[in-house]
Amino acid sequence: MNRFLWLIRREIWEARVVWIAPAICAAIVIGGAIFAGIWSHHIAFGMDSAELSDLNSQLTPQKLDALASMSLAAVTVPFLIMVMFTQFFYSIDALFGERRDRSVLFWKSLPVSDAQTVLSKLTVATVVMPAAATAGIFISQIGVCAAAAIKLAWITGMQAHLWSPVVWLNVLSLDAYIMVTSMLWYVPMVAFYLLVSALAPRSPFGFAVLVPLGAMLLEKIVFGTRLLATMLFLRSPVGLFAHIFGPQGTHGLGFVFKKNDVDMPVSLFSIMKPLEFLATPELWVGLVIGAVFIAGAVWARRYRDQTN
Repeated sequence: MNRFLWLIRREIWEARVVWIAPAICAAIVIGGAIFAGIWSHHIAFGMDSAELSDLNSQLTPQKLDALASMSLAAVTVPFLIMVMFTQFFYSIDALFGERRDRSVLFWKSLPVSDAQTVLSKLTVATVVMPAAATAGIFISQIGVCAAAAIKLAWITGMQAHLWSPVVWLNVLSLDAYIMVTSMLWYVPMVAFYLLVSALAPRSPFGFAVLVPLGAMLLEKIVFGTRLLATMLFLRSPVGLFAHIFGPQGTHGLGFVFKKNDVDMPVSLFSIMKPLEFLATPELWVGLVIGAVFIAGAVWARRYRDQTN
């Protein structure tokens, strides 16, 4: 266990993108919130006083808490996209880089197995990176909430909703839920990138992109289907949301704004579907495929000619 933890620490030391990318993303999100607060002069609802009064009567304290929670939870979206890109670029170079600079010969001389090495890189990509992103999300949410509190200080009672313990319990629970599920959901993709990194004779980026594209094109020409394209799309944030929130994850998570009414979940806990997610066949099939890819990456690192 100590060797495995040491390997993870080594990866974090060498791959600074683990913490630099979330820091940059947080700076952009907070900076954008501050910029919007400074340069937006007023808020227009586009309603007359009667319509606005009807809408206000429909926005109960519970609905306002849910609206504030979801607004803050939306900060997770850019971080999810960021994690996908950092996982991709880190993973395709994780094993190839060792072969390129021949440092793999040094690491293989140490009492550390190939399986431990590959699994440490998988852990960094699927666990450490999402965990670092979650920290960035929380910092960003505090910054966005502070900027919104200043901008909306003139709205009576808004501060109580923005800083409500109920709101933040919902927000933090949703943050944790999204990141934990994303750790499991992206395993097959990261495992495939690691396999390409272990096998590619050169330019793993090209192999990681062109091989799936070629397979999709071949499937379309031969069978006239798009099964592989659909499978890859499901591994995007859109597919993740559809599985962890149910069907409502693809169309607003249950939030429907009408002219004089608002339909929304009373609590964010009500839109989380952990049992349904764990029962999803795509999850377990993806984990099995990921295990096969990881086994292939371990085999390639162990037996492939490292002088290539």
